[in-house]
Amino acid sequence: MGILPMGRWRMKKNKKFDCVRMKRRIQEKIYDQTKDLSREELVAYFRRHAETGPFADLWKKPLKKTRSKTRQTEP
Repeated sequence: MGILPMGRWRMKKNKKFDCVRMKRRIQEKIYDQTKDLSREELVAYFRRHAETGPFADLWKKPLKKTRSKTRQTEP
């Protein structure tokens, strides 16, 4: 992919992987699985998938604190 004048991008002709198509397929699958769920069931669905999915170790890892003290502003 190269950049053309005026900020237009040239698309590859022979793509082997279509990211947008994959994203839409996954979204459609999730919608089909969750369309009839209540709010509580929907939260449980996403929590369960976050805890057991491929990025579960990141979900369980505690966040690092970037600052030890909060910055206070004076009035």
